[in-house]
Amino acid sequence: MSRILFTLWDGGGNAPPVLSVAGALVDRGHEVRVLADRSLRGAVIGAGARHVPWTTAPQRASADPSTEFVRDFEPRTPLGASARLRDRLIVGAAPAFARDTLAEIRREPVDAVVSENLLLGSQIAAVEAGVASISIVPNIYPGEVPGVPPFGLGLRPRDDRIGRARDRVAAAIGRRLWNKRLAEMNQLLAARGQRPASSLFEMLERPERVLVLTSAAFELGGGAAAPDSVRYCGPRLDDPDWAGGWSEPAGSGPLVLVSLSTTTQGQDAMIRRVVRALGGIDARGLVTTGPSYAADGVEVPDNVTIVASAPHSAVLPHADAVVTHAGHGTVIKALA
Repeated sequence: MSRILFTLWDGGGNAPPVLSVAGALVDRGHEVRVLADRSLRGAVIGAGARHVPWTTAPQRASADPSTEFVRDFEPRTPLGASARLRDRLIVGAAPAFARDTLAEIRREPVDAVVSENLLLGSQIAAVEAGVASISIVPNIYPGEVPGVPPFGLGLRPRDDRIGRARDRVAAAIGRRLWNKRLAEMNQLLAARGQRPASSLFEMLERPERVLVLTSAAFELGGGAAAPDSVRYCGPRLDDPDWAGGWSEPAGSGPLVLVSLSTTTQGQDAMIRRVVRALGGIDARGLVTTGPSYAADGVEVPDNVTIVASAPHSAVLPHADAVVTHAGHGTVIKALA
């Protein structure tokens, strides 16, 4: 039996696959506890692990959108959203995540720390404590990979002179954005007795193992050029603890599942447009809003059902199409 400490933040779709791994380790007889937001307490307990809330690090208290602290839906550009994630989670909160993680390791020793990949502070704490540091990526690998376009831009690979120049420029812009607060990260590393990083992207490669919870075939390049520490473990297809049950909508038309973001992304106008469009075709629409969006006031046609949640693993075998914002969980379940 190993003693394993998971560290996790509530970013919506990132939590269920990580907790699925935690639950699988519990089933194999390991002692697992999860240092995570108070909003994830029920999900952690449901996975069979022990929940420990953060003490000084930022966290969500509930699924209420007002408790979100990153709020990456507020900036008007993708670069602004990335900067918000950098400032409020990856770098800005890293000292607090390091402090809380180290305190928990000292309170009750562990053999390994398995941290969600953006919690760099937890990884730094594991190194300081002298225990195995393992990073877990709940979707696709976000680091720099030769021959693969920079993460997050939606670019297709191009193996020609123009494509390589495009990727170099895009990577330089992304690196410059992330490294605006590299000095602060290096101050934290120095304070914890660790060598400085040349970039924030380097920090993604420092853990002893980086476990990516998708199929290598789903990655651009098939994951072949990823760093040696990266392991593709396949997707976790479990439904979140709040998914509940479902009843198939009445009727004989094709079933269309609509699933946008688990977290707040300003999706109100889009949901209304999708629902209105479904009302004009011969189909049965099932709209799952998730825990952060209330569909109050949405005009619902007779052939559309709106529910707060439904287990997608049970719905998808009956569905003919999926309308989604392309979050990894929904896309990979639809493909499966």
